Amino acid sequence: MLNAKKGSPLHISHFTYSIRHLTIKTGLLQVVLLLVLALGLASCAASSKFEQFFSDAEYGEQTWELAFEPGVRVLVNAPLDYDEGKPTRLIFYALPNGNTIEQTVGKEVKEGVDWHFGIQHIGAQTRLLRFRDTTTNYIVAYLEAASKSWPNWRSTTLQSDQRIRAMIDWVRGQFPLDTRVTLACHSGGGSLLWGFINGYDAIPDFVDRFLFLDANYSFSIDDGHGAKLLKWLNGDRSLIVMAYDDREIVLDGKKVIGPTGGTYRRTLEMATFFTDSGLPIGQTEDSTFIRYRSTAPNLAFAIHKNPENKILHTVLVEKNGFIEGITLFTPQENLIARLWGPTEYSSFIRPD
Repeated sequence: MLNAKKGSPLHISHFTYSIRHLTIKTGLLQVVLLLVLALGLASCAASSKFEQFFSDAEYGEQTWELAFEPGVRVLVNAPLDYDEGKPTRLIFYALPNGNTIEQTVGKEVKEGVDWHFGIQHIGAQTRLLRFRDTTTNYIVAYLEAASKSWPNWRSTTLQSDQRIRAMIDWVRGQFPLDTRVTLACHSGGGSLLWGFINGYDAIPDFVDRFLFLDANYSFSIDDGHGAKLLKWLNGDRSLIVMAYDDREIVLDGKKVIGPTGGTYRRTLEMATFFTDSGLPIGQTEDSTFIRYRSTAPNLAFAIHKNPENKILHTVLVEKNGFIEGITLFTPQENLIARLWGPTEYSSFIRPD
């Protein structure tokens, strides 16, 4: 196990590097990625996939930071008590616009601390998952673009969709072949997921869950997103979308969403597409949410009705959106935390 000095900030600069080239061929197209990795990767023993990780015994975690060209940071966070005898879920979490990995992981927000550290708490939600579900190894790979915007990164990076494919495939290749893969995102992070889907003629079998946390702005039937997801779905795969009625929200005196945009409209469009495709989707409604749900295949759409026209963009994540999105359609559904319920992960928020 490669360790950094306890108490030091975790950055890849603590280690000596080697630069390796990974070339992915797709037909006549070649995508060359520069991977900046901690020294020792090539010599990792076959019996351990975690020698290159930084151990943090105090919080029961181990982390590994990578860099993919051009300008992508990846932080992989795994449980320190990883058990090869348990199933593993590898969750790729594409960051929202304007947020760093550290802010997305989260920490205690007190005087002098940027408010961005308190709006997602994916680190604390993951720790609660691990604490209450000891049957699974939960690993989270945080994905941050250099510009802190995946839409911008994709629009300015050549062959961006193929690069996303190669990056996801390389990281998952560091774990057992039977590792279950979730692609999750918040806000502009949805662009990475659509880029991944665009990069394939058919969504690969190793992905068994998509989670869009107010992030499905770019869903497009014309671009084939619906058809690809429909073909990919089966009884063991899950598509989960959470959104809110954003049509009338106002910021600084101006409406935020145009007449055809927003996740409310896209979520209804997705639900309509799958219903019209013949999937047995039921609809329920209470004072807070409109929900669409199907099992075998597993589909869940939750739309907050937002009668007060508040901006709930990050609140959907903060109020257990990540936990519910990971546990829906599993034996842990509703047992760890529920969307819009009490934030029971508070005791798992790190102070530093």
